[in-house]
Amino acid sequence: MDVKIVAATSEKVNDDSLNKLYEFSGKMAGVCYMPDNYFDDKIQNSEAAIKRAGLTSKSGHHSVFDHGYITFQISRIPKILSMILNSTEQYTTSEKSARYTVMKTDDFDENRIYEKWIKIFEDRISNVYSKIDPKTISKLSLENARYMLSVFTPTYMMWTTSYRQIAYLIKWLDDIALKCKRLQGEFNRRLSIEAQSLSDKFKEVVDSYKHIIENKNRGIEFLHYQNTSRHINNTDYIGDVYQLTYMASFAELAQLQRHRTIHYEMDFTGIDANEYGVYVPKIIAGTTLEDEWLLDFERVSNNYPQCTLVKVLEQGRAIKFFDKCKERLCGRAQLEIMEDTKSTLQRFIENQQNLSLESLNQLNSI
Repeated sequence: MDVKIVAATSEKVNDDSLNKLYEFSGKMAGVCYMPDNYFDDKIQNSEAAIKRAGLTSKSGHHSVFDHGYITFQISRIPKILSMILNSTEQYTTSEKSARYTVMKTDDFDENRIYEKWIKIFEDRISNVYSKIDPKTISKLSLENARYMLSVFTPTYMMWTTSYRQIAYLIKWLDDIALKCKRLQGEFNRRLSIEAQSLSDKFKEVVDSYKHIIENKNRGIEFLHYQNTSRHINNTDYIGDVYQLTYMASFAELAQLQRHRTIHYEMDFTGIDANEYGVYVPKIIAGTTLEDEWLLDFERVSNNYPQCTLVKVLEQGRAIKFFDKCKERLCGRAQLEIMEDTKSTLQRFIENQQNLSLESLNQLNSI
């Protein structure tokens, strides 16, 4: 056995970098279709590799274009679009954290309400949990106050995906922009504009996307209603494979979809922010502060705060959910996602007769 590195991400990017990725993909195709190995002259020939890449792209066998990866710096991307990118399941991301940093929006009233709730949560947490250190109080206050920020709040991220995936994503963004344009509601109007803007920005820097045409009739599955104009099927099932629907805030959904071995979709028409209700942080639920929270939600509801509840479809394998439990059943996890994970785990316990021995052993190990 022998192992050699044939390619690696480089920080040195120039105008020819993506052309080299296209050529590299052609060389990968040569490994599939020729008797030679990667280092032989027939595969390394640049002209032949470019021609082979063209033939492969036209034939629809696009997996060779997954060998090359591109990292993007994306500034001032609306949170909902970062969620869309992270729903594609083939990516690596490093994103500005709303749990550890102060966020800023372009809306004066929204910023004022956000800053007000940071202070309210600081006081509330200090009173209820007097032994918590100031640093933790600050983090928890930011985490809870960001529920009042719009799901269109601009953020910053580094995002990496394959050469093929970005070509597909451009088409999916174009498609969802058109579909949203035909739907009612401010949410869909803004999403249409932002999706088209992101697609156009990708087109500016990845011109060669035109060579790789998505031919599997897929789309942004994460946006179930916007993609299909239909609501999610509510049929739940617990077994080695499972499907569940439940309510979650935009903020929780952004955390949920980071588990790429589990599939998530959102059902939200975008017509009324109150469609499924409002998430109220547990530390103020049932107090006079809850009424103030709901009033402030109404004041900024046209911006679709991240406490807006949506219906979530979760589909996957039981053993992957049990992996998720090891991360989310934790005191450091976002409280909302921790409690929903705990609730789902209880459903697995109640339906353990549907599990195979392997899955049951994984369940018992949690």
